[in-house]
Amino acid sequence: MRALATVFRAALCLAAAAPAAAQPHLFRVDCPGEAYVARWDSEAPDPGASYFRRATGTLNMNCVVDDFHPRRDAALPVRLCRDPGALVDGFPPALIVLGLTQCG
Repeated sequence: MRALATVFRAALCLAAAAPAAAQPHLFRVDCPGEAYVARWDSEAPDPGASYFRRATGTLNMNCVVDDFHPRRDAALPVRLCRDPGALVDGFPPALIVLGLTQCG
């Protein structure tokens, strides 16, 4: 019985330690001739909204990036963005060469 209680407690601890599903990060992107919502689905560990806001600006050069507001932006098309990783921080001009300058 004691062993069963120990296994049960261990299972509870593991369930409590499991990371919660990350919320998507949404930003309004205004480019010449178009506007859309950039959506980032983060994996754990989530680097945070400021990271994804900066990445959105880097991937969408010549565009204005703003916070998402449901009332204003709900009708805009949504584009899924992929994290190019260290290129955002390390060498943003490489994104142009690789053709990664917008969310797809």
